[in-house]
Amino acid sequence: MSEEKVIDVRGDECPIPELKASKELRKMRNGKLIVLTDHEPAIDVTLPSLCKSLGLNYTIEKEKDYVKFIIVKEKNVEIKVEEGYSKYKRIDVNLSSKDSFRILQDPSVIQSFVPQIKAIRKGENGYVFELK
Repeated sequence: MSEEKVIDVRGDECPIPELKASKELRKMRNGKLIVLTDHEPAIDVTLPSLCKSLGLNYTIEKEKDYVKFIIVKEKNVEIKVEEGYSKYKRIDVNLSSKDSFRILQDPSVIQSFVPQIKAIRKGENGYVFELK
């Protein structure tokens, strides 16, 4: 039997929309999860990344001031949630493209994936992510 669940995360910023979507997807066997959101990074980056990582299809229906992000779960997909703390206070990343640094400087994009990042700076051989 196919389920349909609606979660309203309008007004919530990353990573809340994808965390709530992931939680609901873990509960569902199959069906549609409709995420109502108005947060652009969730629409453009984090919810599509969540779907891609799980092998799930999605569609986006634009409304007046929000979107319906519709995730289709056709099979039971195992979603693991791991929490913990790292002993590291920084992460070094080697990137060759100036565009990559420009993209990474936008904290809303990178912090939606790693909320512990508080700053990004150019290092000697790449970029350094300073952690909270």
